[in-house]
Amino acid sequence: MPYFFTAKMVGQCHRAGGKSFVSIYCGHMKMIRINKVLHGTPLGPQDTDMCQSMEGDCIDENISGIYDWSACTGAQSCVQYVRQTQLADCKQKSKYLQVKYDCVSGKIIYYTFTCIYSKLILLKRK
Repeated sequence: MPYFFTAKMVGQCHRAGGKSFVSIYCGHMKMIRINKVLHGTPLGPQDTDMCQSMEGDCIDENISGIYDWSACTGAQSCVQYVRQTQLADCKQKSKYLQVKYDCVSGKIIYYTFTCIYSKLILLKRK
């Protein structure tokens, strides 16, 4: 039986002086699988209140050390606070966090973690 996924996306702007967060929800019998996470900032005349990437934005996809997504992967819902980082490519601070994810059956998450865990054990034995 093939599995079909509907990619979802959520974005949130960083708000100075207040707590900003992204909220991910998959619903009953579905689990979160994070696909891509990035920080970004508009560089041109784009609307600065947009909380998702637009063509021409400065983005950084290498933010894995800033957030811990392990609590989200395999959960039905998740909340992460939006942090601000310095974007090296454009020397500006990030203005938004964008998360692309799928809501999948629990079997898919289990299979993915089992495969990754098995590969790690094999690498460790070498």
